Amino acid sequence: MKKIAIVALGLLVSGIVFTSCKKDNKEVDNETQSVVDNALCEQEFMRIGPAVSERAVSTQGVKRMIEGFSYKVFAACPLDTLTGDTTTTTDGVTFSNTANLPAITLDWGVGCTDPADGITRSGKIKSTFTKKYGTVGSVVTVEMINYKVNGIDYSGTVRITRLATGPNSSFRTEVIDGKCTNGSWNIAWLSDKTVTWKQGYDTPQTSDDIVEITGTSSGTNREGRAFTVNIKNALEKRSWYKYIVKGTLEITPAELKVRTVDFGTGTEDNIGTFTVNGNTFTFTMQ
Repeated sequence: MKKIAIVALGLLVSGIVFTSCKKDNKEVDNETQSVVDNALCEQEFMRIGPAVSERAVSTQGVKRMIEGFSYKVFAACPLDTLTGDTTTTTDGVTFSNTANLPAITLDWGVGCTDPADGITRSGKIKSTFTKKYGTVGSVVTVEMINYKVNGIDYSGTVRITRLATGPNSSFRTEVIDGKCTNGSWNIAWLSDKTVTWKQGYDTPQTSDDIVEITGTSSGTNREGRAFTVNIKNALEKRSWYKYIVKGTLEITPAELKVRTVDFGTGTEDNIGTFTVNGNTFTFTMQ
């Protein structure tokens, strides 16, 4: 079993820059706030799973020991601590003390730069485990404690359920009652996604990882408009490349038309398209 490391599942982009468009004679519907706000929440919430996985598979007492597996020594940012009862029942899988389940806390303190992606974070995330992490059906519940990224507070619960093991390991990742705010605006966000390893899960390094993401999300943008998101064709994220390179999704703001976002067919660039009501816009991912 390999460590699951810096596969940054920031599914969209922190901002969208529209550079060109083509229009027909229909009235242009150019509301973009829902696209931007969905991206802002999704990019951070969806990286939490891999961040937790990296520590979970490398922590004795949380992940079952595997002969020949070398446990990694991590950088000082974030600091991690293991608490709770890590002993198991006779099945070797379920933790014996459900009142004191093992927990890993990642702590960025008042602020430090995460070596995984070079972003400065502060606060903590605490992950509690119901079973040994390598077991199908294991559930990890992640709580954010004063967690802040680039001046934006992220709160809510992330629940990660292992669906499959092996080279094509997959996880259901749910964001429950998620919120993103900077104090002057607020975004509500929830999500139900499946993340599946397409390549590289069973190799020691993480530089060859490719994952596919499917599922849905929804929320209310900073202007108070509700929106829904549905991934139409699986999004592809490569560990060695910053941007999504493949897949399509649909975003539907309340009382407006469906927007189709297309990330391409696999070329490694930061160009995508955004189509609504017959009008296609080109955008660059930041």
